[in-house]
Amino acid sequence: MTCPPHPLPSRWAGEVVEPPAPDDAEWRPILGRVLRQARKDFEGLEAPWPQDEYEVGQRASLPAGP
Repeated sequence: MTCPPHPLPSRWAGEVVEPPAPDDAEWRPILGRVLRQARKDFEGLEAPWPQDEYEVGQRASLPAGP
């Protein structure tokens, strides 16, 4: 059984080429849009009532919401 030829040129075969890390100017606007959309999606949801002492403690440890 023969393998089909590799789609990349032979000079790239076996090498891992990592893209440069994005700078703040690239990822901050994207993260901001994602968080704004998530806030819209979740702001209408009512938090469930605590079921036991552990959940009451968890709720008490959270900072007050806006």
